[in-house]
Amino acid sequence: MLETSAPNSELQKFVGRWQRDDGGYVITIRSVNPERVGKAGSDELGSMSREDASQLSGLSNVFIELSDENYPGSTYRLYYHSSSDELVGTYFQAARQQRYPVTFQRMK
Repeated sequence: MLETSAPNSELQKFVGRWQRDDGGYVITIRSVNPERVGKAGSDELGSMSREDASQLSGLSNVFIELSDENYPGSTYRLYYHSSSDELVGTYFQAARQQRYPVTFQRMK
């Protein structure tokens, strides 16, 4: 599927601190730049080697690749759901080569 940049106002909905509902994992998305890759960062999840935000099949999404020593090559593909103000998607655990459904709640 072709990925194209989403409108800037749509991508700004990703900005914030998000906690995974099945544990204490937290991601912090500080800003999103539609002209480059989306800027994301998190001390809680460790190092991120690649992040981008775009539209895939008409849905705004963010892709995060982890580079921390415990998670090299593991990724998140998360979609924003405006009705629930959640990020919902898939976590790929590289060491096990398995995908898991995940949901992140916006932290206040």
